[in-house]
Amino acid sequence: MKYRPVLKGSYMRKLEPNLVFESDGGLYVFDVKYKAFDPQFGVKREHLFQLHTYIGQYGNGASIKGCGFVYPISEERWAALNLDKTQRLISDVIRQQEQEIPFHVLFLKIPDNTSLDFNRLMSEQCRMFIDTIHSKILIKEKIAAWA
Repeated sequence: MKYRPVLKGSYMRKLEPNLVFESDGGLYVFDVKYKAFDPQFGVKREHLFQLHTYIGQYGNGASIKGCGFVYPISEERWAALNLDKTQRLISDVIRQQEQEIPFHVLFLKIPDNTSLDFNRLMSEQCRMFIDTIHSKILIKEKIAAWA
């Protein structure tokens, strides 16, 4: 959270998600969670409340086309959770202000940092992450809008 001065000696909080991008005239709002993803219960309730706040804030001036969370996950935890089966993504829908908004949990695999090839492996994981956003969120939602 960032703070900016309002009056001398006081501050006003400004809520900002970690990732906001625009595509096809709408916004996508994501927040990164560095806490462990819970495979049994999923996203924590307070994180969903936070996301609803972001959607409300950014939805005042634009159409929200999608939202969700990004979970960076170590290779070891990735294997333990068997995340290859998710194709890096879990999707659903949330409702806010009579709108159904596509909701996504994205996973970013973080290679073992003791690897000599860490930079190359991390670059590869980032490319795969961006490809997932493009092919499974942006393109999929564009096709759904045309249907």
